[in-house]
Amino acid sequence: MVFDDLQAVLAAVRVKLPSMRVDWASVRTTGVVVIELGGAAPREIAKLVEVLREGARVVSASDGWVPGVGETVAIVPPDWEISTPWAPRIPAEVVEVIDNLVTLTVDGNLRLRRLHQVEPWTA
Repeated sequence: MVFDDLQAVLAAVRVKLPSMRVDWASVRTTGVVVIELGGAAPREIAKLVEVLREGARVVSASDGWVPGVGETVAIVPPDWEISTPWAPRIPAEVVEVIDNLVTLTVDGNLRLRRLHQVEPWTA
């Protein structure tokens, strides 16, 4: 059931909606299941918003992956293509992602790459 899936996902990302429930009265009167999210503390809603933002970022990415701030990613030297399997990978930390531009730090120096020029770090 969707309710159980929602509870499991929220628990996995440590978001607590303590008064979330199935409104069984709506099922009896309309035949439609309604899930009431209920009230929650602002910090819980802020966590939920962050999870939704991250999910929206991933869904909207053309290849399904967008690095998060603070994540370690792989880049290659400027004269190499990231699609070349034997290109040397260099770890870099993501500072900011705006549209398809990724600002990174490599050994304390800022670098700018397009989204298609980075990949997850797998060392």
